[in-house]
Amino acid sequence: MTYARIMGRENVIAGTDCGYGNRVYPDIGWAKMRSMAEGVELASQQLWPRGS
Repeated sequence: MTYARIMGRENVIAGTDCGYGNRVYPDIGWAKMRSMAEGVELASQQLWPRGS
């Protein structure tokens, strides 16, 4: 959120490259993606509130 305020919310994107490569179990990778999706939803609600 700090960088979104400094650089502008339209200039911030989520990235999936965590460095695991192909060295992680698929269940772990999918759990990471679910967590990221939840975080994106929370951040979007703060950065782009409905009605604005």
